[in-house]
Amino acid sequence: MKKLVILPLLALAGGMLASCGDKPNPGPVGPSDEKLGPASFVDSEGKEHKRVTSIENGKSYYLAYYRATDDEIRVANAEPHKDGGKEYPFYMGTSPCDSGEEAAIKIDFTDDKHFTMQFDAPGAAWDGKYISVYEADSGYNEVYSIYAGENIGDSNPDAKETDSDECHYYFEMLDEYDGYTLGVPTISWTDTRDSYGETEDTPKFLGSGVDGDGYGFISIDCGGWIKKASLDTYNLAFFYEI
Repeated sequence: MKKLVILPLLALAGGMLASCGDKPNPGPVGPSDEKLGPASFVDSEGKEHKRVTSIENGKSYYLAYYRATDDEIRVANAEPHKDGGKEYPFYMGTSPCDSGEEAAIKIDFTDDKHFTMQFDAPGAAWDGKYISVYEADSGYNEVYSIYAGENIGDSNPDAKETDSDECHYYFEMLDEYDGYTLGVPTISWTDTRDSYGETEDTPKFLGSGVDGDGYGFISIDCGGWIKKASLDTYNLAFFYEI
């Protein structure tokens, strides 16, 4: 999703008129938008849903990401990931944007910065539950997993002994990070585990990636910036208007 940058003719002229030996001042360089998801998507009824980077208290939105391997938008559906007849509650299930299974996610601010995300999807497994993230051990490496809590602050009763018993519920919007224009929901805390060794709160990102064989996953998970979310193979999740 990289964009071709075309320099304005005036800027080019200014560079050519610079005296020999002088370097033209390129001016300030803004954040890159290479991590942005599609500006909108259209559902099966022809309705357009625009990406939003600023959210309002009490409103509901879709949480979705662009699955580049299939050139489609996938939207959280308030179900755990399902595969081969099994459910995997540590991933957030998604459906194609025109499936009719999209879940609304209600935003409630707890202060001027932090907010909770609650599913509003009657009939779905996670209807009424709150999205949270916790530290987990996949058996291969230390990761972040999703938990849908009945109440804000609940711990995951099914977490493995190697997982943290603390779930994080308070998200915040991140407009820019590491030279990128974003506008995505993130959740921050200090991960002191050996794989991360953090000494201060850092943002963790929702989205979906691609495996080593180039296959795009269909569920929404959570990842840190350096090891996962900043990679070209990871597609960040954005809010879209309902």
